[in-house]
Amino acid sequence: QLSPFDAADRQKFYDPGRASELLHDAKEKLTAISDLPDEVEFALEALKADPFLLSDVLAVASRLEEPFRSIATREETRAEDTNRPSTIANTLREQSRMHPAICELVSNTFYKRQLISSERVKAREYVVESVEGFPASPIVIIDLPSLSVVKRRAFEQPVKRSYRNEVEATALLAAMKKLRPIIRKGKP
Repeated sequence: QLSPFDAADRQKFYDPGRASELLHDAKEKLTAISDLPDEVEFALEALKADPFLLSDVLAVASRLEEPFRSIATREETRAEDTNRPSTIANTLREQSRMHPAICELVSNTFYKRQLISSERVKAREYVVESVEGFPASPIVIIDLPSLSVVKRRAFEQPVKRSYRNEVEATALLAAMKKLRPIIRKGKP
């Protein structure tokens, strides 16, 4: 699966320092995905423990991605020109990360309604619930002022390699306070 970022942004992820930052708490961030294979945790620990292995993996990933992208793009064009489906490059049809409702939104928006959730995702138990009348849906719309309407000069402020938006951050934190983990007996 190709990264959704452009080439310049993707190259930042191949920087060993940046990758180490991302790996620092990757295990904790991934604990919300209850059905990840055990090999993922093992691989993360190996990459964190061995900077040479991490550099090698990043170098291989960087070299492999661009030829794959050009092959996929060329094959997509060929399939459109010949009106025959590709035998070597396919659009993602099944996903195993997103909640099925989020997948449906992504599918309808970007995949011509052809992206579906795997059976594993459909069977996944919820790990978060809402409180105080907050919607239980995995997709919640938070109404914020439009950028064109906001009069504040510093609505979005640059901070190092990213941007900070206090209005959105405050609204998001308020929404997250209305969520809590589902505690099941006998399960971590």
